[in-house]
Amino acid sequence: MALIPRLRHLLRGYRLWVVLGLLPLLPPALIAARTYTAEVALFFPDRRPLGAPLAKAAIVGLREVELEHAGETLGAWYAPGSSGASIVLCHGAGGDRTQLLEEARALSRAGFAVLTFDWPGHGTSTGSVDWHDKERRSLIAAIDWLTQQPGTDPARIGAIGFSLGGYIASQVAKSDRRLRALALLGTPSNLNDQVRLTHQEYNLLREPAARLAPELHGIDLDEPQPEHVIGEFSGPLLVVGGTADITVPLELTQKLFRAARAPKRLYLIQNGGHGNYVQTAGEAYLTRLVDHFREALAAQ
Repeated sequence: MALIPRLRHLLRGYRLWVVLGLLPLLPPALIAARTYTAEVALFFPDRRPLGAPLAKAAIVGLREVELEHAGETLGAWYAPGSSGASIVLCHGAGGDRTQLLEEARALSRAGFAVLTFDWPGHGTSTGSVDWHDKERRSLIAAIDWLTQQPGTDPARIGAIGFSLGGYIASQVAKSDRRLRALALLGTPSNLNDQVRLTHQEYNLLREPAARLAPELHGIDLDEPQPEHVIGEFSGPLLVVGGTADITVPLELTQKLFRAARAPKRLYLIQNGGHGNYVQTAGEAYLTRLVDHFREALAAQ
């Protein structure tokens, strides 16, 4: 009978050594887990209420519309213009149709029709987020809807894409020739490079976890990236980035610009972060954006 207590004693000791042996692995595991969680939150944040109600958008003629697409309903706002030229605005991850509201206001004042919509799984749109074919088809559906509006010149349509909205817009612009002008704001040239540059500290631990997060949630990091497709867009392009952007580092903005074909322009906002460019550069930024589309989509 003395054998049983002795076995229990040995097992307790064995468990202790196992725990002690695993302790050194705990900090690396925590670093990897936190990185994974942070990347999921970055690419696939929880749905939030709209950033502002329609009544406070301050755009003349703005109204709520719904775009039907593959069984999903995309929430959107639309305001007709006076020039015949139209702009579709594509927000980034975790945003909604109000994220580019300052840009929409400026363009509307300049006579452009504006359509700003929520990606699937954002704002009031149905569906879920995957930053893949679903979003590309959504943008195509938005362009389809826009071309059917009275007063829209189908040869004078442009798009603004911020961050992952720009990621999708660049992919659509490659083949959808209805987009005649493009502005990419804070758009990564390559998601693989973005992961690498934003996780250089403890790189061997963080980068694999950071790559795993988007891949497990639907993003294919091996599909053609903006730097691979932007060269096939032949219309006027404006690339905008902040010199202090830590989400999409300046190196990626410059790389995207170099990959594009002319006509193209690069506008760097000194001390600008990831978005909210009006707060940093003010009217100078909005003027640059409006002038880009006014010149690119001028009536022939």
